[in-house]
Amino acid sequence: LTQTQREANRHQNPLTDTNPQTLQKISKISQQTARTAPSVKEIDYLTEKMMHGLHTGQ
Repeated sequence: LTQTQREANRHQNPLTDTNPQTLQKISKISQQTARTAPSVKEIDYLTEKMMHGLHTGQ
């Protein structure tokens, strides 16, 4: 193990706080991130559009 890894192993406490406000903020960010993630259909559509643009020069 590297020195950094050994040091990390000495600190086993979680980095996140168990404060209810902090947990609520983490949950809110997680929900927002999940909602804004593109769907497979969106990715496929954008990929197809990009490939069409490359082939046609548009």
